[in-house]
Amino acid sequence: MTSLIRTELKQHDLNRLQKLQNKAARLIHKKPKYSHATPLLTDLHWLPVDQRINFKTALNMFKTLSNTFPSYISDTLDLSKPKREGLRSQCNLVVPRSSRKFGDRAFSIAGPRNWNSLPTNILL
Repeated sequence: MTSLIRTELKQHDLNRLQKLQNKAARLIHKKPKYSHATPLLTDLHWLPVDQRINFKTALNMFKTLSNTFPSYISDTLDLSKPKREGLRSQCNLVVPRSSRKFGDRAFSIAGPRNWNSLPTNILL
């Protein structure tokens, strides 16, 4: 799923956000500047930035598909039917095409792309 994030955000920006999160974890735990941040993030139950973006997008897609989000958001999504029954237990969503660079960041595009990339054994 990291390739999905790289198309939406520059790797440079993700690195800057990750460094900030690491500094915040060190500040909370009162650790020195060069201490390893991974155990601190684990102790705080914080996901790394790229995984958090994917998690929040998938969570919002789940809320949209289970009708707990406003209807105007779910109206922007299209459900596609599989060509043959029983091929996948997951409901595939149509990922609209975008002609703009920042259009891929829209929830109507990034949400279905993220949802379709999830393994079938963890969906609905």
